[in-house]
Parts: sequence; structure tokens; C-alpha cells
Amino acid sequence: SPSQDTLTLNPIKRLELDSSGRLSKVTVVAQGFANPVMGLDIYRNKLYATCLNELFSMDIEPDGSLSNKQVLVRDAADPWNPFGMYRVAVGPDAKLWLAMADHPDSKPVTLTGSDGSRIRLRGQSGGFVRCNLDGSDLQLVVQGFRAPFAFDFDPWGHLWAISNGESSPNIYVDVIPGMDYGYHSRQVSYAWLAGKTPLSPPVTEMGSGANTVAMHYYSSMFPSDPYWGSILIANWGSHGAFPTNRTVKQYLPQAAPLPDSMPSLGGLFKAATSTFITSSDSMFRPVGMTYAPDGGLYLADWHGRDDESDATGRIFKLTHVGHTKKSALYNPEAIARADIQQLCKLLVNPNKFIRADAREYLVNAGAGAIPQLEQLIEKGNAFQSAQSIWTLSEIQDSPAAKALTAGLTHKDARIRALTIRLLRQASGEAIGGRFFDEADSSGNRGRRKVLFDPAELSTLTSPMLQDPDPEVRIEAALSQQSIKDLQRGLVNALSIASSKRHRYQIGFELGRYCDAETISSLHDTTQPVHYKIALIAAQTALTEKTAIAELVKDWDLTTGEDMGKELIAQIESGNKFPEHAAERITALNWLEANPRTPNADLVKFLQACLNDSLEYLVKGAAYQVARQKLLQTDTIQQTVLDILQSPGSAFPFLRQELLYTAGSFSRQENTRIWKDMFNDSTEAAILTALRALREQKREPAFINEIWTEGLNAAKRFPGLAEEFQFAFKTAGLDEQRLKQLPAAPQRPLHKEELSKKILSDLPKGSARRGKWTYTQTCLVCHSHKTDDETFRLGPNLSTIGASSQPSYLIESILEPSKVLKTGYQVETIDTKDGKSYSGQTETKGNELIIRNNGKEPVVIPMNQINKRATSHISPMPEGLYHDMTIREMADLIAYLLSLKGSN
Repeated sequence: SPSQDTLTLNPIKRLELDSSGRLSKVTVVAQGFANPVMGLDIYRNKLYATCLNELFSMDIEPDGSLSNKQVLVRDAADPWNPFGMYRVAVGPDAKLWLAMADHPDSKPVTLTGSDGSRIRLRGQSGGFVRCNLDGSDLQLVVQGFRAPFAFDFDPWGHLWAISNGESSPNIYVDVIPGMDYGYHSRQVSYAWLAGKTPLSPPVTEMGSGANTVAMHYYSSMFPSDPYWGSILIANWGSHGAFPTNRTVKQYLPQAAPLPDSMPSLGGLFKAATSTFITSSDSMFRPVGMTYAPDGGLYLADWHGRDDESDATGRIFKLTHVGHTKKSALYNPEAIARADIQQLCKLLVNPNKFIRADAREYLVNAGAGAIPQLEQLIEKGNAFQSAQSIWTLSEIQDSPAAKALTAGLTHKDARIRALTIRLLRQASGEAIGGRFFDEADSSGNRGRRKVLFDPAELSTLTSPMLQDPDPEVRIEAALSQQSIKDLQRGLVNALSIASSKRHRYQIGFELGRYCDAETISSLHDTTQPVHYKIALIAAQTALTEKTAIAELVKDWDLTTGEDMGKELIAQIESGNKFPEHAAERITALNWLEANPRTPNADLVKFLQACLNDSLEYLVKGAAYQVARQKLLQTDTIQQTVLDILQSPGSAFPFLRQELLYTAGSFSRQENTRIWKDMFNDSTEAAILTALRALREQKREPAFINEIWTEGLNAAKRFPGLAEEFQFAFKTAGLDEQRLKQLPAAPQRPLHKEELSKKILSDLPKGSARRGKWTYTQTCLVCHSHKTDDETFRLGPNLSTIGASSQPSYLIESILEPSKVLKTGYQVETIDTKDGKSYSGQTETKGNELIIRNNGKEPVVIPMNQINKRATSHISPMPEGLYHDMTIREMADLIAYLLSLKGSN
């Protein structure tokens, strides 16, 4: 654990194991860092590490100590810990890959490499960069992420990355190099970030929590079936005590790509039927995973109630019980004695440590290893050929680059695509494409080695524009020297591309490189796929400010973005009456969130939905819409009352919703409905009447009319005494008659006891009634819709039920300031002109944006700020529970537990 001495703050420790694999010695090898060291990787006797705004290396001495610290990459920004540099890893290309968090409260990510190469990420976004092992040749890989905490590579060179979210979705991405995924970098919707709109990039939304591991397993201890090539994804869990989503899940590779409509990771991996790791330990929170020399795994556990640091982290060894082949046992001394032919065989060993050592010796052999590595590409299977290709690419000379061309004719398309991609980079192209180099004004390209002739590559790959695989066609197109050939190649690839990722990449690359003629031909077509690709290209062109940006600036890029709004507009104009239930529900959902005074056509539509005799979902959605005050015309109110008084119903289970809707009306002359409700023999009907009664203060004459029935009901249901007291007091009943109602039990004074009482009532809780309370009490500051883009002071709750325990939800209501979620604190800003502002803040460039519910954002230049202070008090008011009954709180918890990511 950390010492209280500031000299040993944030240490790096070396753990030594004995022959049985048990911990035998712990040594502090570096210490005194001002901020926590977030990322560590070891490669060829060097340690690479990140600490907030610097990436550094240190030499590992023979005795295991560290020396010679060298800063390789520095960020000019001074971000709020931990939103700086996350993890660093040496990729399969033997280069450093660095994950950067977004910078919401500081300057944008502005990096400088050891050779002076510079990169600035767009807006306040995070992303990935790559550089040589000495920090030179800094290149942008991807931007537009919030918190890319976990990443890994597949053998074919694809970067797979997690980006965790608070105000953005949690996503897993098969990264398109050069792409901007939109968070804090451009104006896009939440749904766009989550991959839920027609023009959004392909991402997989991972649900609630924080994913901290995304490992592609390629080692020896776990059986090849079903582990080899699968992805292991760890979830740290949601905030709060005891969340249910603290797991490590396994995703299995599929023999053929899955349709975009099926749940999968990138269309290539499907979730295993059983969870890889679960734990009954309430403090278990996995944060990292790496290979062990025997082919097993090490798992790091944060071990905490939430994200507070209590210095109790743990490391587990994960071992599969079974026989391990002798050939897969790691023996570094034996590898050191191997010749080139033997090393080539070891290069494809199932044990990752054996492969890594063999590769190091082959790289050191240089020219002497090239012929046999080339032969392995030609004769090996896909995995074997990939290992040889990566080894040749690390040798970093022209003969090795020339040998790579053997992969262009490999029978496996993944190898052909990987070969072209690496040859493009060997010819001097940036990993994000030549577009980055053409837009670069800092001279980064001039510092880069050129090992292969770009013109020769263009000639070699020209026939591959007709390859049967779409990814190969895309790579071949991008390697063409002529921009015209590049465009034609991308359009040609579109003719066989079926996956969303391939189609999106084609649209993205066309947006960077195509001319007016090409994009216009795609746009002015009757083929829906080509039209969509044109819109993706236009979206990219506007973001990247390419030559066609002026041409496409007035194109409508909102296609399908807001179908509900479009449907309501068509209904109001009298041009459309939605025939399908899905369209009606979409229109009603939008209208509930955006109520307006209805015209005659909209009233007719609402009447039809209220009276729908076939679709209960339509009818139920219409009841909810009818509670909006702006929509409560006399006609709508009368329609609901007529339905309520009609004998029988096709959907009797919706009667509670109907009763509650009637209770929200301002018309109070019809007391018969209320008398009937209080005369009902079921507790559910009585509770509905009481909750509806509390919707507004009632006239004395109304109270007098229903009082006798209400009092009799209170006597029949003594267990609802607190509900009767709350309802009639809110409705305006006088104190004298309130005393005639059964007395409510004494509520526990201590929050811990009150929490236990709410938990004990939870089995009686109703999610339906809980939504009524949520709408009245919580909706101003929270959303329950996965794609809600409206600014709110509180976090989106659309998936909270999938990961939270009831006790945590109760605690959040009773003690809202106990655990504040990151990103939802309120700041107070004092400006130099003597004014003061408060709200949630966001930094964009040289300006601070202050947001509050229902108000226009305030924009303040950073140089005008005199003082900033962050409040540790939740924006959620203390004491909200005083205005709720215990049963009502149980209903609210039941509703929150029902929110599991579906709208």
C-alpha cells in the first residue's frame, strides 16, 4: 500500500514470484510521481509508462531496477486526473500505441513527440496516437472518443477499442483508422455516438458500467476451443455499491460474419452462453488483464465499493486446469539457443511469450531471417503468415518490405488486406491515411522512413481492385497513386460490401478523397445504399473541410435521425396518418417528449390512438401523451372519460393507466369515476386513485363529493394509511377530516432503517406506478431514453436497472450527495467583471460553457474567469423522499430496476 511519505507517492512496484507462482517479494522500483501511473508495458528490457500528461520510458537493469527516465511524448494540456493519458502498449508493429482521454476541463489534447512531431486532437476529444519506440514519428490513429481505457489488436492489424461514457454511450469499436467518432469533437447526437442512426459509424453499445479490459486471447493455457481468438471483456461495473455487472465476458469468433441485425461485436464475435468470470465479492472490480508466461492470465482487481481509492487492490492468477503441451512451456534459455529455422517454427507457437522471444531473435538476425520468413508467409495458414508479416515489418529495411509482397497472393483475404495496409505504411503513408499527411502543416511526414516505392505498390495492387473480398478492395483502392483510381476503387468495393463497417469505411474514405462528380453520381441515384454512402461521405467532408464541403453543405443529413418529429409534422399538415403501430408509437413517444398545442388533425390522430382496439402499446402510449397539459383539449379529455365509462375493454390491464390519466385532467365535474375507483375491491385500483388524486389540488366541492367513498376505502385498506394521508392532504382536505383517516405508521427516523423498510416493501412495488412518480419527480434532471440528447443535470438512467442493486438506488434517493458520479458536479464560476454563474461546465477551445436545465448555455472566455469552485453537493435536492410514501419509493425503485436499455 502507498506510504504516507510524499516521496513514495504513486509508486511502480515489481512483484517477484517463487517457483510455485506465489508472491515472494515486492520492490518499489520507481516513485514520487505527482499523479498515478496509469499505463505500463514492458518491451525489450524497457518499461513504457504514462502519467497524466507524459509518456516516458525507463531502462530495466539486470537486477530489475529502473533507470534513465526519458519523456517520449508530452501533452501541453494539464488535464484533470484521470482524464489524461490512459494506457500504453507496444503493438504488433513494434510501435507505441497511446490511449488519450478527452479533456473536458482543459486545453485540447496537444501532443509533442521526441523528434518535435506534433498532433492536436479535434475539440476536447480523446483518441489514440502511435509513435516509434523512441517517441518519434507521432501519428494520429483515431479521435472523437471519451474514455478509451481498454484496447487490443487482432492478428490482422485491427485496433479494437473500448470508450467508456458518462454523457456518451459505452462503446466497443473495430476502429476505422483516421476516423472521428464524434465525442467532444463535432456536433452529433447521443444516438449517433451509439451507432443508432443511419449515418453513424459502426460501434457496439456495451450497456452500463465501465469496460476496462478488451483482450483478444491468443496463448496456450486455455483450450483453443473455445478460447483461441476469442475476446475477453471486463466490466468494472456501475457506480455505487454492489452493482450486478462486475464481470468478465467471453465473445466467440464466428465462422462467417453475422448480419448487422444480430447482437455481436463488429459482426464477427458472439457472446458465449456462460460468463467467463463472476464474483460474489462485493468489492470485486476488474481493471486490467495480461498474459502470464505459462499461457494463463493475470487479472488486476481495483477492489473497492466505488471509484474511491482505499489501497486494497488485488491481482489474481487465472489458470485452466488441464494438460499443457511441453512444446508450449516457456523456456527462454532454449529459445536463445534456437537457429533461424527453429525460431520460425516457434514464431507460431500457441504461447505468446515464446512467440515474442522468437520474434526478437529473428528481428535481430535481420537479413539472414528474411528468406525463411517470406517462405512462412507463402506456406503458412493465416495466423502463421500474420506472425511472419509482423516480424518482417519490424526489421524496418527495404529487403524486408519487399518480402512482405508475398502476402499479396495469400489465400486468406485477411492476410492480403494486412499486407497492403503495412506496405502503404512502408511507403511513407500515415496510419490514418495520406489525407492526414496532406493536411499536416507540421512536417511530420518528412521525418518518416520510406521503405517501399508507392508507385510500385500502386501497380502491384491494381489487379486487387477486383479481389473477391471487400476489405482487400478497400485497401487496394487506398494504395492507388491516382485519386481517380482511388475513387473508382472505393466505389467498386461498394458493389460487394455487405457489412456496415465496410460500407461506412467506403463512405468515410470517399468523403476525404472523392470529387464532385463521384459524390453527385452516388447521391443522385435510385440505389438506397449508394445514396446513404453519399450522405456518409458528405458528413465526413463537412467535418474534415474537404474540397466537396461547399457542394454538400446544404444536403439534408438528418435522414432517419428524427422520425417522430417528421411523422408529427406530416400528421399536423394532414398529409399522413400512420398506418403501422411502430410509426404511431414513434410519433407518440416524440410528442410526449415535445408536447405542443394540437391542431385538429393532431387531435384526430390522438383520438384514434386512444381508441385503438388492436394495439395495446399504441393505446398505452396515447394515455401517457394525454397527461401532457398542452395536449389536454376538451376533446381529448372527453375521449378519455368516455373510454373510462364504456363497458369492458379489449385491454383491461391498461385501466390503471387510464385512471391515472383521468386524474391529471383539470376537469373535475365527473366525480362518479372517482367514487367507482374508491369502491373498487382491489388494492391496485385504490392506489391508482390515490396517486391520481395527488396530481393537483382539488376544489372543496370535489373533495366533499368523494369524501365518503374515500374514507370507507381507507378503512377497508388500513395498510395504505400513509397513502391516504398523503393523497388527501395534497388534494386539499381540511385537518379535521384528515384526522378521521386511519393513522399512518411512524416512519423510521434514521435513513438506514428507512432503507430497510423500503427494501421490505419492494416485492409489492409496481414499475407502472413507479414511472408515474419518476415522471413527476425525476424527469426534469434525468432521462430514461437511451437516445435522449437533451441536456440534463443528472445522468441518463436508461440502463441503470441492468447493473444496480436496489440498496444502491435507495441510497441515491435518501443520500444523493454520498456518491457523486464523475461529470455531474456543479461548478461556481466567478468572472473578472464581478458576475457569478453556477452549473455543469464543459471546456471547448478557449471558452467555458455553463449549462443548466431549461436555460440557454452561458459561454465565458477562459481568460475572463477569476475563480472556479466545484461543489461536492449533488444537484439532486436533499429530502425528496419526504414527499413520497414508503410504498411510492418502493414503486420508484421497481421502475428504475426495470430500465435495462430498451426504449
